[in-house]
Amino acid sequence: MNEDKFDCADTDTELSLHQLKRRVEKLEKKSNKNQQTKPKLSTCLKLLLPEAKHWHNIGSLLEVSETTLEQIEADYPGDCQQCVREMIKSWLKQVDPPPSWRDLTEAVQIINPCLAKKILNCATVDTIMK
Repeated sequence: MNEDKFDCADTDTELSLHQLKRRVEKLEKKSNKNQQTKPKLSTCLKLLLPEAKHWHNIGSLLEVSETTLEQIEADYPGDCQQCVREMIKSWLKQVDPPPSWRDLTEAVQIINPCLAKKILNCATVDTIMK
């Protein structure tokens, strides 16, 4: 399926958060028994730029520190696209907890369930390509 042509209307958008978690867990087990699949910056940006206006909420849900989020907002006032870029960069640098497709899916599920399904599809492709 072409990522750019993903159409939420053509799929079941009523996946519960529990169902999304289970799918991501299965993907992580397939990719490597001892290591979670870490999302790539370019993939995250491609997925999250359309939701840039929610960058601060997504960052909070991804456990990026409030201090970091406030600094990003101060550095790029009114530039949501740059803010989402910087927030994702900060999140991907985290060690505890390490970034994962599961965390990204769960965070986005709250804001945009359709996008959470798209992330899940990207996680599938990323896992298969490893």
